[in-house]
Amino acid sequence: MYFLEVGSGNGELTRKLLSLGFKGESLDYSAKAVNFMRHHIGKNPNLKIRLGNIFTFKNPKRYDAVFAFETLEHIKDDLLCIKKIYQLLKPGGIFVLSVPAHKSLWNRVDDLKGHFRRYESRELQNQVKKIGFTVKQVWCYGFPFLNLLRLISGSGKFIESPIPGSISQRTSESSIQQEYDPIFLPLVTSPLIRVPLYAIMNIFLETDLGLGYILVAQK
Repeated sequence: MYFLEVGSGNGELTRKLLSLGFKGESLDYSAKAVNFMRHHIGKNPNLKIRLGNIFTFKNPKRYDAVFAFETLEHIKDDLLCIKKIYQLLKPGGIFVLSVPAHKSLWNRVDDLKGHFRRYESRELQNQVKKIGFTVKQVWCYGFPFLNLLRLISGSGKFIESPIPGSISQRTSESSIQQEYDPIFLPLVTSPLIRVPLYAIMNIFLETDLGLGYILVAQK
């Protein structure tokens, strides 16, 4: 499988895809994020790290899969972005995205991260279908533990240094910005804690209780 990752940020998803044996390209318009990727991932024969904007990105190659995790909420014209991704996919290609869920959960973290919006499930599915995709699966992740963590950090006070400037400037910094107080990092890094917590959260994936959506669609 040859993939394109849109909004690669700190490369966490990229490293996972490479570890699974996939080959592909990462694209981010933030020079700081691209430099971060190049420093932490380095030269890998299975990955091309690109600096660029999805709207002006040109490549005659068509991809088996496109990933856009925590990206669409940073883009003012998200529908146009989805259309561009559709064009970059092979027929039958897969689009996997994640976005923050529920407008009611908007708080200062969204402002500091440079978000334009949070999504509702039906709204998100309708946008993807409007472009021509077939929605294959939607999960709502995070309940109950990530919801609680977000509630604790909702004031944004745990962000290491608030990002100044426009939404665009905040977006370019957000993917490599530490959101939570380091004392909470074991919740997502320690297998002894992470594995049982994730097992419990997986029980609720088919509900609409979480704080983020993962959607899988096919061209």
